[in-house]
Amino acid sequence: MNALMIINPVSGKMILAKYFADISRILSEAGYALDVRLTTAKGDAQKIVENCGENFDTVICCGGDGTLNEIINGIMSKKLSINIGYIPCGTTNDFAASIGITTNVIKATRDIADGNVTSVDVGKFSDTYFSYVASFGAFTQSSYNTPQNMKNTLGHFAYVLEGVKEIPYLKPTVVSITTETGEKYSDEYFMGAISNSTSIAGIIKLDEKLVDMSDGLFEVMLVKFPKNIIDLNTIITCVNTGNFNNPCIDFFKAKELVIESDDSISWALDGELYEGQKTELIKNCNKAINIILPSKKQ
Repeated sequence: MNALMIINPVSGKMILAKYFADISRILSEAGYALDVRLTTAKGDAQKIVENCGENFDTVICCGGDGTLNEIINGIMSKKLSINIGYIPCGTTNDFAASIGITTNVIKATRDIADGNVTSVDVGKFSDTYFSYVASFGAFTQSSYNTPQNMKNTLGHFAYVLEGVKEIPYLKPTVVSITTETGEKYSDEYFMGAISNSTSIAGIIKLDEKLVDMSDGLFEVMLVKFPKNIIDLNTIITCVNTGNFNNPCIDFFKAKELVIESDDSISWALDGELYEGQKTELIKNCNKAINIILPSKKQ
């Protein structure tokens, strides 16, 4: 089996180099012939997949959610039929946490060698793709403003610190959202997340019973802008407990959404900045990618 291994050498706490020899040995013994490529700049992983992905049976991502996002965009843009192995080395690793992939790099490698392939959904946002979340508003900027050296030193806590810094400067985002069934939601929102994940920025957790990553549906959470301190405390409690049955929050499932606003909105797609337009179409691409999961998840 020919495998393209793409490594982001600065991802997370840069631990991959320590284990690279073991990773290579495990995969080689499992029958993988490895072609290893290192990224040096944003967008490199997508370009590598687009340029040579068709020559491989499997692409192995050694990085975080951003690197995986680039690989998925490369696969989708070229319509490749290729399996994805994921060795998560990022800061929060939301996608891995949601789908059951360990952050222990050696075990994750063995799971690629011994695992089974399953198909999962991908989100399409205008002309690009995301693996687990498109978000706006609170904590959106922290995902792409947090310096890499701060991520490497403090890990997930770095995101929390940056997010807290945002709060005093946040303004309501006024949007109107229409689903494929004609349901409409319109308000001033504190934040919004269109997700296919049980974990968002490592802060917001969804019950596993609510999320099926292969059902063709997004979980949509729209948090209304708090009018007073009581509303803010209610929102914090709802987020901390995972109880979204509250007037302060619109929570529903959808496979397609039209997002409209008077002004363009800054989004984070899998934690990476995307400057949106006044109108955006977001679609769920059902079972669009094939990912190798631990055998016990099958």
